[in-house]
Amino acid sequence: MEQMSITLTGELAEIVSAGIASGRYRDAREMVMEALRRLERDMALAGGYLQALDAVAYPDLDAFEAEEIRKTLRLGLAKMEAGESAPYERRKGVARICADIKPKDRERIQLARQ
Repeated sequence: MEQMSITLTGELAEIVSAGIASGRYRDAREMVMEALRRLERDMALAGGYLQALDAVAYPDLDAFEAEEIRKTLRLGLAKMEAGESAPYERRKGVARICADIKPKDRERIQLARQ
């Protein structure tokens, strides 16, 4: 195992301190290691979403529409990796997004074609 030294912002240091004070983590090392494992898992999931999207057939979409949806997903994943994403709302949030995405993308695609 390689040893590293890192500097945290005050806000991140407070998060680590609160995690230790809550008793959930024994020390900063344990908390940071779990956070990195979760980040690695989330990044793998995000990559999996794009692969799954590429594997899905869209019988009601033409190639241009499917590519526009892929671009939207890539932009969202990039924002997520940059820490600019909103908290995950589980199934309720996914259902809301799914109900909203198709009409918005169709409208955006129509505007892009004009």
